[in-house]
Amino acid sequence: MENGEVLISGYRIPYSYAAMPGVKKNLVIIDIKGDEIWQKLRAADRINEWKINVYIPHFIAGSKEVVDSEPSSNLDSAGEFYYNFVQAMRLKNVMLMGEGINADVALKCSMIHPERFSNVIAIDGTGYDGYAEELYRVQKPVLLVWGGARGYRETMIGQSYHDLIAGSVFKVFDNSKRPLEDSTDRFFSMLKNYIAVD
Repeated sequence: MENGEVLISGYRIPYSYAAMPGVKKNLVIIDIKGDEIWQKLRAADRINEWKINVYIPHFIAGSKEVVDSEPSSNLDSAGEFYYNFVQAMRLKNVMLMGEGINADVALKCSMIHPERFSNVIAIDGTGYDGYAEELYRVQKPVLLVWGGARGYRETMIGQSYHDLIAGSVFKVFDNSKRPLEDSTDRFFSMLKNYIAVD
């Protein structure tokens, strides 16, 4: 994985990426808290092997105050940040992927700018009150991945997302609390089948 910078609204935004020339599919991984789970899993390099360029922009508003602020305003500002990144990079055929609150940012971004994104991969979205009513606005193919071992309530959040997003695919990893960490190989195998198909 390499590092770069792009100018957005007068700010130099650092990002990590794995890219090959001539590749037409792009995946932007959302990480507003800077957890770096994707780097630990070598996600960009793994996915890039499937002939998909991967970008992980460093969210500049990733301070504790912004991340812990009102969820709806946080999603809106984060959604705009990732949209601006895609615009500045001149990326086409862009997929979005995120886990937890980042999944909700990806979904929100696809609602705000549906013309810019081809599909969304949402892993264990947070499902906070007031957001579910908006999910019907997602008009893109969506893969929903949930860890079933987190409990009935959390699985039902995923089911409600599936019910509200037309044409979504809902996968539950029954014996997993966090598919990225405790079912990593299975997760990447399923992801490859979903996004690497032409």
